[in-house]
Amino acid sequence: MMDNYSVEKLLTARQVANLLQVHITTVKRWSRSGMLKSYRLGSRGDLRYREADVLAFLNAGATGVKEEEAAS
Repeated sequence: MMDNYSVEKLLTARQVANLLQVHITTVKRWSRSGMLKSYRLGSRGDLRYREADVLAFLNAGATGVKEEEAAS
């Protein structure tokens, strides 16, 4: 009998950086600032990201470039 639990794909910071084509430091900065939802796993507190959260972040138009920086 199958349980009603679904296994959700979790991504590492490096995988998210590759997906969004940004540096891994940028991904971690977005996490610290709360722009990108992340989860801490295990005793080391490794960062992981839900694929759905990353796609929502991407669809929201996040670019990592502030508007005032782009106008310069």
